Amino acid sequence: MADPEQQFLEHLDMLKRPVFVAKPGRGDREWIHPGGWSTLDASGNWDRIEQFVDGDALCVVLGGPVTVVDVDTKNGASIDAVRQLLAGLGVAVFAEVTTPSGGKHFYVAGHPDLPTVHAKQDRDGLRGYPGVEILAGGTNVFLPGTIRPKYNGAGYVIVLDNLAALVDGGDPDGADALAGWVAEHRVAQAETFTPTTPWDGAAPDARQQAYLDRALANTVQRISAMGPNSGRNQALYEGGLWCGNFIAGAGLDERFAIDTLMQAARACGLVDEDGEASCLTSIRSGIRNGRVRPRAVPEPRESSTTVDLAPVTQRDTPELEAPELSTDEPSRFAIRLLSRSALDSLPDPEPLIEGVLDQGTTALLYGKWGSGKSFIALDWAASVATERRWQGRTTQRRKVLYVAAEGAFGLKGRIQAWEAGWKATVADGQLDILPIPVNLTKWTDVHDLAGLIRERGYGFVVLDTLARCMVGADENSAKDTGVVVDHLNTLREATPDGRGVILGVHHTGKDGKTLRGSSAFEGGVDTVYQTCLDGGAIDLAREKRKDGPCEDRHRLHISPVDGTNSAIVSVHRGVDNSERADRILSIMSTHFWTTGASRTDLWKVAEEAGISYGTFTRALNDLLESGELVDEGTKSRKFFRLRDAQ
Repeated sequence: MADPEQQFLEHLDMLKRPVFVAKPGRGDREWIHPGGWSTLDASGNWDRIEQFVDGDALCVVLGGPVTVVDVDTKNGASIDAVRQLLAGLGVAVFAEVTTPSGGKHFYVAGHPDLPTVHAKQDRDGLRGYPGVEILAGGTNVFLPGTIRPKYNGAGYVIVLDNLAALVDGGDPDGADALAGWVAEHRVAQAETFTPTTPWDGAAPDARQQAYLDRALANTVQRISAMGPNSGRNQALYEGGLWCGNFIAGAGLDERFAIDTLMQAARACGLVDEDGEASCLTSIRSGIRNGRVRPRAVPEPRESSTTVDLAPVTQRDTPELEAPELSTDEPSRFAIRLLSRSALDSLPDPEPLIEGVLDQGTTALLYGKWGSGKSFIALDWAASVATERRWQGRTTQRRKVLYVAAEGAFGLKGRIQAWEAGWKATVADGQLDILPIPVNLTKWTDVHDLAGLIRERGYGFVVLDTLARCMVGADENSAKDTGVVVDHLNTLREATPDGRGVILGVHHTGKDGKTLRGSSAFEGGVDTVYQTCLDGGAIDLAREKRKDGPCEDRHRLHISPVDGTNSAIVSVHRGVDNSERADRILSIMSTHFWTTGASRTDLWKVAEEAGISYGTFTRALNDLLESGELVDEGTKSRKFFRLRDAQ
């Protein structure tokens, strides 16, 4: 790989943009992207790049600070016209790459409201600019180093590389100007209707709700059935535009609209092609633009075919007007149906922390004040962020977001102690702290947090504490807590492939023994753990697990770390057996760190150190039970390794 191409990759890595390798395809598929490419993070860039061989394609996942303006001259685009446009808007170009077809990739600053806009030979994406595409929000482009056989072996040529300046601060004014321009110039099929007054906040009546449900179902069904190169991205944007009209004018539920349109994007394969973040940005952009023209549900037509509903007989409840339902319109639930074979295709439960937390779940960790629950939550978070074993259990590396709703005070010392105590380093971008509460009863807060989770690809989110994340709600109300639990699941769905874990940290009630608030908390989540103080130890016990055995107990201790002002969570051994276990650990570290040891070899060294056989046996059992020592041998021949040396 040439030096300019290497430097280009280094700059993208500095911008924390994931880079991946695509393999040559067959037939109509020029390239085969690796599974899960849209959820990759930059931490594995160089490992993936090392797998690149001539004939492969290098790609970068865009979004965050980087967007590409793709000028496709073979589809009628003008490079000079785009240069003039960007200059007129005050948009800085940080890199310029000539494409194999003679077009250009202009790398500019990204913006959260800037959607991906596609264009084809027979369909413009931006009014007045044929062949110009905006590639943002999770989509991908080919990088220099890629050779395209379809263009007679031509590649991507770097003309300008000033991406380092984008690292240093970017171009927020230019990005905002471009986002506004794209919103105004994006091509959309015009619908003729007279804008109404903004929605007054009253819930839609039965007829109006039925109209909104059926119309949304028809839109989703149409998008779901679309194939490649048929304008799926544009249709998704126009679906958001339509929803925005009715959100502003008729009270269409925005969350339901977004979730339903995303289902359509998955069904038609657009998520696999452009990435979830790109699809979500298109929907949100359409909704934002649609809101400026509020639209009311039309009045019923006298000749309409209706379906009679049974009258409402509940006392003091007025009879509802029969909704206007077409007998041949599909149900909005049709797209959520699972056939028998589709059910089998669902992924099996997989652990985030082996035997503790399963992927794709919501969880609660609760206990009395001072019972170590926040220490344990942070220990889980840091272990997942670094892929360090937790109490001998394997973990899956995921990006972690810790919502410190009571403030970040003290977290600095705790993380420093964790790194020093476990001799591990939490890399930048693997564990992020949000030092403010997020109100889970407010859809705007939930929507914005879900957007952050999607954009950054967080696979483990901790909300510490739930009480600070539901201010104004009644914890004893099944209705209010039901909303919070529902929103926890909304956040989980925003994690990569919906397979992340959302953990809420909560308190006990006045009795100090049971979870505070409504039973809807425990009933609505998948996993529940409780912490209890027992003398100098913390008992961590699982009370609920939706799938798999429930029983899981740990006896833990908050151990100060020398040289820091904080502590870590370690195994509690008690006063009597702590010293003997530490002596065996010291022998393993000194003599057998890299090689491991059989029971016979370990006993020989322990005996020479003056340790009795009974003490040696008890210490060995303690260490195996705590997981600090791992037996890799057979039933007849034991062989031990230190957990942290594996």
